[in-house]
Amino acid sequence: MLVVDDEPDVRSVVTRMLQSLAYTVRSAASGADAERLVRDEPSIEAVALDLTMPGRAAAETIDALRAIRPACESSC
Repeated sequence: MLVVDDEPDVRSVVTRMLQSLAYTVRSAASGADAERLVRDEPSIEAVALDLTMPGRAAAETIDALRAIRPACESSC
């Protein structure tokens, strides 16, 4: 599971909540960081993405992540 949020406190809370549910969680502070992690770590199967981060729009990040893992568009 990947948590993407520009707010450190939000990333931390969401990460801890998911870990308490037995998820292995990675986190990223930006869409670009999320892309690197998804590209480098095949174990990431789900993404929780902040829709209002500064910089790149969330839709662009989603499109980039889907381009990296096209098979996951509907099944991951």
